[in-house]
Formats: sequence, structure tokens, C-alpha cells
Amino acid sequence: MMKKNLRSIMVAQVHDELIFDCPPEEIDLMLVPGVAFDPAGRRLGRGRGFYDRYLSRPDATHIYKVGLCRPGALVPEVPAEAHDVVMDRVATF
Repeated sequence: MMKKNLRSIMVAQVHDELIFDCPPEEIDLMLVPGVAFDPAGRRLGRGRGFYDRYLSRPDATHIYKVGLCRPGALVPEVPAEAHDVVMDRVATF
């Protein structure tokens, strides 16, 4: 189902963990957006845990994770919990 976001852009509405319908064994690299990242690769997302749940699956450990953010979103430290998945690299654009 599609709906308008805050900027009136049509986006897919996600109801559950079926955000990714691609099996992890078909993915080698994942670009992961974030609100903020720190130099250790810790990520502050939007609090729903979609990427953390998917990337913490036993069949997804091989995926190379690149966090993407604006330069101003690189901060000295991001609070992290045990279930948070750490990025292999962080890139700005």
C-alpha cells in the first residue's frame, strides 16, 4: 500500500517485518540510512528496528553494511544497545 509522507511523496507503507522480500543470501552489500552515525559504525535509526532485525539474522552475517548519512550526521558517539547492528563502513553524501 502506498501513502504520502510528510513531503507529499508517495512511499510504501510498511506494516510488519516484510520490509525486505529479498533473501539475505542474495545480498552482498546493503546501504543503510541513518539519522546519525559515529566513527565506530554505530547507527541511530528511526526506532523501528527493521534493519537491525534483518541484519542480525543468522543468514545475513555475510552482508557488508555501509551506513549512509549527511556530513552533519556524523557525531562523536551514538548510544547503542546490545541488539544494534554495527556498520562495516560509514559514508557521507
